[in-house]
Amino acid sequence: LKIVYSTNSNEFIDVDKGDWFAQSVDYVVNLGLFKGTTDDTFSPYASMTRAMFVTVLGRFHEYMNKNSLVQPEGLTFTDVPLDRYYAASVKWASDNNIISGYEGGFFKPDEPISREQIVAILYRFALYAGLDTTNTSDITTFADSGNISSWSLDALKWAVSSGILGGRTDGSLDPQGLVQRCEVAAILHRFIK
Repeated sequence: LKIVYSTNSNEFIDVDKGDWFAQSVDYVVNLGLFKGTTDDTFSPYASMTRAMFVTVLGRFHEYMNKNSLVQPEGLTFTDVPLDRYYAASVKWASDNNIISGYEGGFFKPDEPISREQIVAILYRFALYAGLDTTNTSDITTFADSGNISSWSLDALKWAVSSGILGGRTDGSLDPQGLVQRCEVAAILHRFIK
């Protein structure tokens, strides 16, 4: 994907220009995918929730297609009220098989999202967008590869091979690990680039 964006730096008091994620935060904020948690804070170390991530992905879809998502009239998930900021994105992602919920018709919007969930959602988005997802990598070299859920295996192989997701500093893949906002900014930056 070739994306052009403004290079005006965003002035968040909690993102230092020397932070490893600063360029990624600048990139995703300038594209309009992320917003600050206040006018001058980004909260880079805050956990990303399922609702937040689907909203960011919905904004990327809007950016790519130059149109806004339609406010839904009805939703599949019983815990996604129509008046919530993420309702349109959840409806779009659900209708296009980019996300799935939990047993009982729940989406669990406020639940922190894991690394394997993010990658699985990105993988399904790539399929939806007609992007190449054929690259794969042997991820059994990660010491914790046995912790990978079967439903995310293909997505993780693709994400590691594509350079979208790497291992932790301890050499683990940490598929069940929670993801901070700064990490999601970096993952999306790599995905878009």
